[in-house]
Amino acid sequence: MTGHTTTLAAVAAALMLVLAGCGSGVSPEMGSAGTDAATADGGAGSVNFYISDQRNAIDQFEHLDVTVSQVELVRADDEADTETDEADETESNETTTEGDDEGDAERVTYDIDNVTVDLTELQGANSTKIGNLSVPNGTYTQVVVHVESVNGTLTDGESAAVKLPSNKLRLNEGFTVGDGESVDFVFDITVTERGNNGYILKPVAGESGTSDEVDIEEVDDRTDDEADEADEESESESEDGSEDGSEDETPDDEGAATGNGSDAGQSSMDFYLSDEQHAMGDFAHLNVTVTEVGLRKANGSWVEHDVDDRTVDLTTLPGANATKLGTFGVENGTYTKVFVHVDGIDATLENGESTTVKLPSNKLQLNTEFTVGDGEEVDFVYDMSVFEAGNSGKYILKPVVSQSGTGDEVPIEDVDGEDDGDGADEGEEAELNASFVGTVTAGENATVEATRDGSAVENATVTVAQRADGELSVTTTGTNANGTATFPVEANATELTVEVVAGDDETELEREFDTDDDATTGDGDDNPALRAAV
Repeated sequence: MTGHTTTLAAVAAALMLVLAGCGSGVSPEMGSAGTDAATADGGAGSVNFYISDQRNAIDQFEHLDVTVSQVELVRADDEADTETDEADETESNETTTEGDDEGDAERVTYDIDNVTVDLTELQGANSTKIGNLSVPNGTYTQVVVHVESVNGTLTDGESAAVKLPSNKLRLNEGFTVGDGESVDFVFDITVTERGNNGYILKPVAGESGTSDEVDIEEVDDRTDDEADEADEESESESEDGSEDGSEDETPDDEGAATGNGSDAGQSSMDFYLSDEQHAMGDFAHLNVTVTEVGLRKANGSWVEHDVDDRTVDLTTLPGANATKLGTFGVENGTYTKVFVHVDGIDATLENGESTTVKLPSNKLQLNTEFTVGDGEEVDFVYDMSVFEAGNSGKYILKPVVSQSGTGDEVPIEDVDGEDDGDGADEGEEAELNASFVGTVTAGENATVEATRDGSAVENATVTVAQRADGELSVTTTGTNANGTATFPVEANATELTVEVVAGDDETELEREFDTDDDATTGDGDDNPALRAAV
């Protein structure tokens, strides 16, 4: 996945911003059945079976692992087109069946040995092979994919429940395998969001069909050896007079044998999955203004750092490239969440038009764990990606957990590295940084920390101005050897401004407090420090 990355450092750590670059259809009428091909001379043909994926809600997932256990093909029959979903609910998981309660349609079933594929790893026409199947020649009107399990992880690291009706996906799509013919077939899948009721996995008939109708590009050779072995087995079994042509099928293979009346009509089918990429390529510019970074420790406390409304164009940060937002001092310990507060997004599409990019709650939450040891310098990368909601033309900005982490876990190429070194070459002091340590709550003590390149700044002048009950009060203190200064926040404070001065450098922090009783309470993501304005 392409990564535009934002790096956040702990102790002398660097905070960088980087971007990671990662349609449903309405089922058409059932494909027509060619009766001649289905019952002709019983010659051999070949079918390569693929799976593809359409967008819809796939862009909300970091991973969507689908484990396929079986593929079932339904032969053309006078009553096959009348089958209902309810009939499918009663079908057995047997390797081969001759029909069901609703009709005499012949079914050929193949075990896939629980192959797991991550739908999010496949883009566009790209496909990944599921298996190589031998099938009788003829016309087929339905394809059923049996799914053993679905495991979804959203881009923020949270698990997602993805529903699968009756543990299988049924597709009404006709195709014919002729004598000696090699046919590629793509089974297209999409995941859709059901309002606030989670997600559901569905087939998409409009994007499924043979290679004459859809594009197929194989992106890996995961099952090439298996496919070759299957081909050899099929050839060997055909020569030996085997009726099923598949090593995994049971001897009771009425579904595979009946219809053609010949053991020569066996074909090869490769099964694939595919997905669309993220939407960064739609943008000429995507300017994101970051105001603040929040870190949540494992014990529930918070650390916040202001970044002075830094604006970054995410389109300029391809791959491992990163731009530093700041260098902060933080307490040693383990952190479990990272918040990036965004003040605004200015987006321009490739065609020059402006567009809106949605940002939930004006902040991006990332659930990931990292630890800062004593005196350790840690780089942390915060990875973002922009997604399109289906084909709606609407976009949303989200974090990507798999591309985020410390410098030991993800690559970092600091595009501002040369500029960062200029001050050191000229003997100048690094920039003065100030940040609050922990939460800032009315009626409690607050602590501010002054640093340069992550090192404590002693004897910096700290001027605290706060407004309470309409009155403005100003006090002055200084930082200790640890670079920190602690002061009381008035219980009725509505505004707080802290100015830190060291030598010729100065920096300022601001907070605004809610006046309602619930403004000073809360847990988790509703911490009052996170509600404070910058």
